[in-house]
Formats: sequence, C-alpha cells, structure tokens
Amino acid sequence: MEKNFIKVDKWGECLWGIDETGRLFINGGQAESLEGRSIPWESYRGLITEAAVIGEVTFPEGASLAELFKGCKGLEAADLSGMDTTGVTDMHSMFEGWIRLRELDISSFDTRSCTDMNRMFAKCARLTDILLGENFSLKGDGTTSCDRLAVKEAGKYKRARVISAEGCIVRYHENAGREASVERKSVPDFRYVIENLMYDVPGENLVFLGWNTEADGTGRMFKPEQELNSIDEDLDLYAIWASAPEIGEVRPVDEFAYGQPIPFELPEIVSAGDPNVTGFLEISPDGEDGTWKAISHNTILPATCDGWLVRLCAANSVGKSYSNPVTLHIKKAAKDMSGVRWSEEPDMTYDGSAKHVWLEGLPAGVTAE
Repeated sequence: MEKNFIKVDKWGECLWGIDETGRLFINGGQAESLEGRSIPWESYRGLITEAAVIGEVTFPEGASLAELFKGCKGLEAADLSGMDTTGVTDMHSMFEGWIRLRELDISSFDTRSCTDMNRMFAKCARLTDILLGENFSLKGDGTTSCDRLAVKEAGKYKRARVISAEGCIVRYHENAGREASVERKSVPDFRYVIENLMYDVPGENLVFLGWNTEADGTGRMFKPEQELNSIDEDLDLYAIWASAPEIGEVRPVDEFAYGQPIPFELPEIVSAGDPNVTGFLEISPDGEDGTWKAISHNTILPATCDGWLVRLCAANSVGKSYSNPVTLHIKKAAKDMSGVRWSEEPDMTYDGSAKHVWLEGLPAGVTAE
C-alpha cells in the first residue's frame, strides 16, 4: 500500500486501508467472521468510493459476512474477485444500499454453504452487471434465496443484474408527543415529492412549518410538495410544529436619568419549533391601541417620557407576541439637555460662502465649543 492513507488496520490476518480518495484496499490473508463483531471500516462507510482485494482473502468455516459493505453509498467501483468465500454461511445485506455501483466482480464467491442471503443486493437499483463464478448458488445451501438477480450463462462465468430493486422508505412522524407515523415508499432513480401534512394540528395555537430530519427541528428541512431528485436511503421526517413566542413576566424598570439607556431586563422567551426570534421595544404614553411606537433598545428618552409605558415585542415565522407593559420612571439629568437643538441659517444653499449652524436651548452655564 503506497497511497496516503487516512486509516490502516487489520481484519484478522488481512491488512486493510482507506486512502485519501476513498479507495479501500484489502490485502490477502485469512479474515475474521463478522459474527459478534463490528464491520472493520464501520466508521468510514460513507467515504468509500472503490473497493479492491489484493491477493486472496479466505474465511474460517461458518463465517459471517453479513452487512460487510452495507450502506457504502458512494461506492462506484468494486473488484472482490480475490475473496474465496468457501464455507461462509451468512451474506445477508452484504451489498445492500450500493446505489451508485453499476459493475461488480464477485466471480470467486462460493455461496453453496450460505444459509442466509436475504437482501444481499437490496437497494442496488443500478447494479446491472455482476460477474459470477460457477460456485455462486442463488439459493445458497438450498435453504435461502438471493431472488433479486436475473442470471444469464456466459461460458465459464455467469452475468447477472439486479431486478425488482426496492425503493427506500420515508416515514412521516407526527412528532406531537405520541408514536404516530405513516410510511411511504420511493421508487429507485425517480423523483420523490414530499407529502403534505396528513395529521390534525395537535394544538389550537400551533402551526405546521414543514418536515425535518430531526425531531427538534435542527436537521434538514423539507416543505410539502418539494421535489427531490431521488431518495437513496430510508428517511425519517418529523412534523415541526411552531407557535408565536411566549414571553415571560417583565420586571418593573428601575428609575433612570435622561441620557441613560432604558434599564430593561430581557425576560425569558420561548419559541417552540422556530428558534429564529426577533425582538424590539415599544413605548406608549397611555397603552392605548395605535399609540405604541417601536424604539431601539439604546434609545435615549427625554424626561418628558416619564410615566410612559414600555413593552417587548417578540416575533417569529408564526406571529408576534407582546409582554406585559411596565412604567418608565425618568428623572431629569443634573443639566437638562432635553431642549437642546441644532439651528441653521434660513438659506443653506451652497454658493461658495461659509454656512453656519449652532446649538440652541443650552441650559445656563453650558456652552458649546
């Protein structure tokens, strides 16, 4: 092995490694049965793009190769002709989920001792050219069946292709505190359309936002009637329910002086199903509808707003909520600057001459420099 490898390890006597391009190499020797053991490259399934056996790999009598390459969705080329599977008894789901692979050489496989070949080629819709040897039995030892292959004699060898490839399952979960789900099947290599909501809204103030791959809404989001090019693995989708933000009790605002920002303490805000919340403050002289005005949190209010009301508005994709209003207590500063304003000449049109602006309303003893 002369490549730059990201992982090298042993499987029984066999040295194996995955290089930086995703190629899996398995050197000759006697490998271990997988019964009671994890797949050697379990953590690297998603990285594998090619698989090749170098030399001859053998197995102990009665060995299991179940799920050995299951879920290697990125695999595009495989030559396993160096594997001598004489005496192997379990090959169920061995190649399940090879969604990209079109050609496979397993001409050295001997399946005459197999008692379980169930789902050996499940979800391999594109696998249309499999090279088999004379010792490959579709029925194993006669007690099982690899019934997804159409086989044609080709001299010493046989050519096979996968037929009746099953689609993937899409499960739609209600995600409302009870175990309710609906299953749908996709068709291999065909577009799939995300379904509309099939459940009743579980609460009076809840709104359905869409389907998510995670129950808490942190995964990938799908909208009803969204089209996907295809689905290459089983998919669990959870209904995401949301409501307008719930705002906790706002504490009374401490007295503050003109020139200081409002000492407003942000209450607890709960936004079920939608973490994207915006908020701002509103003030009103009397709390009547139509009198509320949005302000920035760092707005400097004049002392004339003493006795006004302030509240918090929080909004998400569902709607807005308002906190309880509290009274503002604003005292005048030692120097009341609330009446200070800029003044300017009547005609400020540029004509090449200097124009003047100045401050008016400064309290006694305060000058502008």
